[in-house]
Amino acid sequence: MEMTILSRSEYEHLRAILPAATKDSLRDTFSISETTWRKLRLGEPIRRTTYERLIARFERLKAQGASGKGQPSAKQSMEYAR
Repeated sequence: MEMTILSRSEYEHLRAILPAATKDSLRDTFSISETTWRKLRLGEPIRRTTYERLIARFERLKAQGASGKGQPSAKQSMEYAR
């Protein structure tokens, strides 16, 4: 099973758009569990497939909220965070 770890800045980007760190909010926003969120917060590895799903969800959410010139795309934001 391939695993990956989010950088601290990637985690901060995710946390910035999360309404609340509750079971329902995590599921609705990122389609992840509280356990996965805990791992992200602690810098522990998560499955690569979970990471890819999470980043895709993040990029969609950022694209929906992006409004204005000069604002980096979600992909650029996450690449900058790395």
